[in-house]
Amino acid sequence: MKKCLIFLSDIFYIIIFQNNLVYQRFLYNYRCLYNLEKFLLRSCCLLFPLRFQFHNLLKTLLNYYNYFQNIHLIFFQFFYSFFLAPL
Repeated sequence: MKKCLIFLSDIFYIIIFQNNLVYQRFLYNYRCLYNLEKFLLRSCCLLFPLRFQFHNLLKTLLNYYNYFQNIHLIFFQFFYSFFLAPL
């Protein structure tokens, strides 16, 4: 039973670590989009209406990022408190 739980903890650690890399890549893409928005706004005043579309897209992406990050933190705390802490 103990070996099984340790094996499961290794699997979940790998999953969380990989998701952390995904989050870092997502943040990098988010910064790129934000810089693209600033570049477009500075380059041409005619693109002003696009600013709102970019801004809403960025806000939506950031909300999804925070939502999924919170879910993984809650899941990891639950998994640790019930399965790994007693070991």
